[in-house]
Order: sequence, then structure tokens, then C-alpha cells
Amino acid sequence: MNPREKFLIVFLAIFGLLAVGRTVKRSYEAKIDGLDDKISSLVKKDTIAKAEKRRAVKGINEWFETGMQTISTDLNQTKERLRDKLNELASKSGMGQAIIKLNQKEDKVGKNGVKALEFRVTSEGRLQQVVQFLFNIHRQHYLVRCTHLEIGLVSDKKKQGQLKMDAHFETLILPSNKTVPAKMIETKLAQTKPAEVPDRLAFASLNDYQKSIKPELFEAFKPTPRPRPTTVQRPTGTGPKPPSPPKPPPPPPDSELALRRILSSPRGQQVVLEDERNKNAEDKRVEVGETLYGGTLVFVHPTGAVSDKQGQWRFHPMGLKLKECKPLTKEDYPAVFHELSKLQQRSGGITKGPG
Repeated sequence: MNPREKFLIVFLAIFGLLAVGRTVKRSYEAKIDGLDDKISSLVKKDTIAKAEKRRAVKGINEWFETGMQTISTDLNQTKERLRDKLNELASKSGMGQAIIKLNQKEDKVGKNGVKALEFRVTSEGRLQQVVQFLFNIHRQHYLVRCTHLEIGLVSDKKKQGQLKMDAHFETLILPSNKTVPAKMIETKLAQTKPAEVPDRLAFASLNDYQKSIKPELFEAFKPTPRPRPTTVQRPTGTGPKPPSPPKPPPPPPDSELALRRILSSPRGQQVVLEDERNKNAEDKRVEVGETLYGGTLVFVHPTGAVSDKQGQWRFHPMGLKLKECKPLTKEDYPAVFHELSKLQQRSGGITKGPG
């Protein structure tokens, strides 16, 4: 074997080793990439599992808190206890016999599984008694929500001052679920320790509510008697005649002029007024600080101009006559009002108009 053949054999062996090494390297890199993807997937699943666990723990806590504000988890038991309690509250308020109707249909189920029992109470009494009943029912330890309320005068004339109340309410019934069995829920009937009266209302005292409501709201309408006209003793004979009432002041001379254009330059700003009654008449120009419609022109805007008369801002819209102006308010013209207010703050005030 000559040297050339030896060199060729060595070259082929080295080339083969390089090819095998390259294949092994690619396989190793692919395996590493696969492990990275698997690790990322596991980390993502772990994050989702932890978030679901947090939501489950939060849901369990909310379930327990709701149970503390529920009469019972049993529908029939809730109806029985609720009917007795409503009759007791109506009697303590001094109202007449209450007619209570509980919803006998399938109780409503919310998305979270919480059920609501509907009940309706109709009774008669005076305004203060109705207020006392509504106050007491919203001060119960269990949750109660009023969904509909009608109060009106009783049609029977013998019951003058009596009101008829028709109120619709809802209260919670908390069923069990897979996470929180019914035996783990502590409701108001299961609590052994007396709980404090919840503070759900705007006023803590019944007296505050009774003072804030005027009884005249439900009384029959009594028209206010008109005062009798006084007779004026007119002079007779040749005596002096009573002075005639003063004539209204004439409108400003430019009241019929229409605002057509606004001119602005470094030297100042002015408005151009046009007399629509006489198209051949020359346009009138008024600069800021000069008289405009009985006041003073204080501000110009692309949509119109503002005049000040005795401390009152008036807005003259573009294209309308000056007499068609309106008071400048933040609600009607927010952009103009905002810019004029900023200008007033920077300059320390706006020049008041004449008068």
C-alpha cells in the first residue's frame, strides 16, 4: 500500500467520524429541545393548577360567608321560618294582618348555584309603620333584597291616612356542592352565638328614616287657595291719574345683526356682523373689549362669540342673530366654557360689561 492509498483511507475514516458525530450532535440537540418544551408545558400546567386552586379556595370562603347570611339550606325550612318572621315584623310595626305569598314554583338558580326564594308581602298601615317594617326587614341577619315596592292610598274612605304596601323580596338559599357539603355550611338557624345586627343601610336609626320622609307625599292633593285680588281705588274727578307702568327697555341696536365670521390676528380678535335685512349694508366689525349686544365682547371661538353683561356670560352661535344668544353653561357648550375659564384664570378675570 503506497502512501497515497494510506492517506485516502485515513481521510475517509476521519470524514466518517465527523458525519457520525454530526448526527449524534443533532439528535442530542433535538432531545434537549424536546425536554425544554416539556418543561415549559409542565410549568404552564402547574401555573393553571395553582390559579384554579386559588379560585377554589376563594369560592369556598365566599360560600361559607354567604352561608352565614342565609336562613337555611333547606327550601321548606326557609319558607316556614320566613313566614313566621314576616308576620312577627308586621305585627311589631303596628300594621294590619300581612298577606304573605311564597314562590311555590321552582326556585331560581344563579350561575354560581346560589338559589333565591321569592316572597311577596301585602299589608296596610300608616306611613311610619310601613317605614318601620321595611327598616326591620332589611336589618335581619340574613340577606334580603327588595325587588319591587308599591305604596299607595287605601281606596276605602273609612281608612283615611292608611297606605297599602305591596312589596316583593328575595332571600338566599345556599345549596351544597361538591366542594362544600351542606353539613359544613353554618346558616343563621345553625349559629349558636348571637350575631351583631348587620350595617347595610344608609341610616343606622329608624328615626332618621322617619324624619326624612314627609307624610304629605301620600296625602290627597290639596290645592293652595289663590289670594283674592285686591281692589285698586282709582282716583275720581279731576284728581291725579295713577302712573302708567314703565315701558320695557328697547333691544340693543345690533340685536338683528347676525354673526358671520371671526377674524383673528396678532393684533387682536374681532367678529364680523351682517345685517340680513339689508344685504347692501356694510358689515360691522367688533373687537374684543368693545360693546356687543348690550354687553362686552370678551371671547371669540370658531363656533361663536361670548359677551359679558353684568357678570353673565352669553354665547352667540355662528350664523345666528345676536338676539338668539343663550347663557354660556358648562353643559351646553363645554369646549367654549372650558377655554374661557382657563383664560379667566390666567388673566385674573374677564372685563365686566356695561351696567
